[in-house]
Amino acid sequence: MAGSALLGEPPATHNDVLIYKALLMLNGTSYFPVPSESLVTDRPPDDSNSAPLVAATVVLMTLVILLTAARVWAQQYRKKRHFTFWVSNVFLFFSAMATLAYDSIVLHLYTQGCSGRHINYCTYEDIEQMSELLIVPQCIFYFAVYCAKLSIISFLRGAVEHTVEWWNLANAIFFGLVVFIGLWSLLSTICTCVPVAAHFSLIVLATTDPNSYHCLPELRLQVANRTLHIATDLCLFMFPLFLVWRVQISWQRKILFIVPFTLGLLTVASSIGRNVEMPEALTDVSWNISRVSVWDFLDIHFSAMLMSMPFIMPLIDRTVRWYRERGPDLAWRCEHQLC
Repeated sequence: MAGSALLGEPPATHNDVLIYKALLMLNGTSYFPVPSESLVTDRPPDDSNSAPLVAATVVLMTLVILLTAARVWAQQYRKKRHFTFWVSNVFLFFSAMATLAYDSIVLHLYTQGCSGRHINYCTYEDIEQMSELLIVPQCIFYFAVYCAKLSIISFLRGAVEHTVEWWNLANAIFFGLVVFIGLWSLLSTICTCVPVAAHFSLIVLATTDPNSYHCLPELRLQVANRTLHIATDLCLFMFPLFLVWRVQISWQRKILFIVPFTLGLLTVASSIGRNVEMPEALTDVSWNISRVSVWDFLDIHFSAMLMSMPFIMPLIDRTVRWYRERGPDLAWRCEHQLC
């Protein structure tokens, strides 16, 4: 049985014919080009740029697992276990699991498909697989990052609930706003086109009546959703600044409280970088998608890891204080070969 043909060559299987028809229906309005002979005659060298991204994925998956486990372990020692901290843990779990699911899909995309190679070396079946796996991770991405935001908001409510009078109302309003924006981003990504299934599969699109297929401008919609993501991140990471200014605690503890949230500004920078790179990636999507994936990876993993930082920072503080108290004595003992 013949395998799938390379994009630009005559279709070799029934699925190839359907995918070819779908690409003609899209007529260059999607991420993928219309098949043409130039894809065969003007091929660049067959290289791959996926290896660094695969290695980074494995490292970041490990960090997410370790930091999430560290947060669960650290929370055992909390004297006060407020209900909002348990709510924060629920959102933490969903976000961490979604992040790992995102990583698994991307690993499959870059190890089994043609992602990381030039579009000229993708088969019709590769394009079908990529059309599915480029959209599904985006849906998971929005679910993960907005669960991370809700986890942080829940943590902040429990941390300072009885310290600042107006905080409960502001927190509830912001929580509801983030839920609304998160649902909008998720649903608008899933339901960009009608019928929905045709947006996820070129084979389904080929069997759909062209007159019944309608789509919103996908690139503009994603830029708008990322802008909302950036705006909510900025608001979220500005909150601790106002809280620290009002709460009467030492400057050392203020810095300890702020540091994890300032790290969240890296997610903002990642979203901005993604919006800048996306238009440039459409010329050779299978090759250039790694440039976009890098920013998405930083964004989703910084969000997942940031949730655990407020719980881990006190452990770091205790470790530093313990070393300051015991460090000189330990150094003396080791110097005299007593340790």
